[in-house]
Amino acid sequence: MIECGRREQSRLRVRLRCRLITLDHDIKAILVDLSRTGARIQYGTTNPGRGDAVLQWYGMEAFGTVVWTRAGYCGLRFHDPLPHAAILRSREINDADGIRDDRELVREIARAWAVGERRV
Repeated sequence: MIECGRREQSRLRVRLRCRLITLDHDIKAILVDLSRTGARIQYGTTNPGRGDAVLQWYGMEAFGTVVWTRAGYCGLRFHDPLPHAAILRSREINDADGIRDDRELVREIARAWAVGERRV
């Protein structure tokens, strides 16, 4: 679903596994909103803090700045707008491989951590 509101760019709601990499952290997270100019990311216990970061998801990546963090979520403003193709591809991936709910993801991450796997 694409949603419009106060924002300049419409947002695509997704639930995709991602990594948010900052100078201090490499965080496994969930990409929950995506637009050409930014993203909203749900993270676990590691707060990324504000500053420059790289968002990686399903072979795509975007450079940006974490501009806010609050209650397990953060907002990333991209340095350069994403191509429309990246938004469309993300929607297709979400339809085929999106995460169903938070409990399922937490269980999967815990299982992977327990056996020493590194996953996105």
